[in-house]
Amino acid sequence: MFKVTLPLHILIHHVPGICWSGMERGGRCSSVAALRVGRAECCSGGARAPAAWSPRDLDSGEIFFYKALSGGVPCTACAESCAGVSCGAGRRCVVRGGRARCVCAATCRRAGPVCGSDGKTYRSLCRLRRRACRRPAKHLTLDYPGPCRDTHRHMAPVSNVLRKLSLILL
Repeated sequence: MFKVTLPLHILIHHVPGICWSGMERGGRCSSVAALRVGRAECCSGGARAPAAWSPRDLDSGEIFFYKALSGGVPCTACAESCAGVSCGAGRRCVVRGGRARCVCAATCRRAGPVCGSDGKTYRSLCRLRRRACRRPAKHLTLDYPGPCRDTHRHMAPVSNVLRKLSLILL
C-alpha cells in the first residue's frame, strides 16, 4: 500500500462545499447559491459577483442553525481584489475587510437641492442617485433641479390613481 499526498491548494479546489451568493459582515454567509460544489466551480464567475464559498457541505438543518445562532455560516470570499469584478451601472467595486464588494457609486456635478420623481427634495443629485442605487425597485429619477414644489409633494403617484380608478370601474 502506498500513500499519495496532495498539496492543500489542490485539495481545497476539489472538496465539495457550499457556494454563497453574498457575504455578510464578519465573514458569514446566509444565502445559498449552490450546494456540493468545489471552490473553483463556485468562484469561476457562474454566480453573481462577489460570491463566497465554504468548504463544509452542510444540510439545510445545519445551515438553519448557523443562521439562527451565529448570523450565518463561516465562509471565505471568492474575490479578494476587484480584478475582474463587474458591478453594473451606477456601482463600483471596492475592497473592504479583505473582500471585494459592489457599492453604489454616485458621481455628481450639480450642487444644491433637486426634486426626485418620488416628490421628495434631496440635498444634492448625489444623494438622489445614491438612494436610487440602493432601492432600484423604486425607479427613482431626477424630476427637476431645485427643491420640490408643494403641489408636487401632495400629488398621489400615478400608479395609486390608476389602481383606485380600476377599482371604481370594476
